[in-house]
Amino acid sequence: MGVAITGKGADGLAAADYVLRTVDQEASACHTASYTTALALLVALATAMGQREDLHHEMEEIPDMLALLLGQESWEELAARFAARRRYWFVGGGQHGNGVRGRLKMSEANYAAASAQL
Repeated sequence: MGVAITGKGADGLAAADYVLRTVDQEASACHTASYTTALALLVALATAMGQREDLHHEMEEIPDMLALLLGQESWEELAARFAARRRYWFVGGGQHGNGVRGRLKMSEANYAAASAQL
């Protein structure tokens, strides 16, 4: 069985038994929304296949947690608070180093100097 995860409107997936779609093509070269959505789809698929109700419940809580965090201040206020910085540091962990991913996204988005530490 083959599963493909791709953006909306992508062609050439006839070989896959199932196709999971993320989002429309993004204007930003960072592809942050599609990457995040692909990860969420993978977690949802894994929790369904593994019948992990605890993880499924935690996944359902993510939208509310994000809404709380993003609602703390406007995007304009957030950008203004960090715009004058000359360097950004990201610290994170996990198998794929979320700090490294944050640094990559910052560099892709605005070409700022960014460093990461696992």
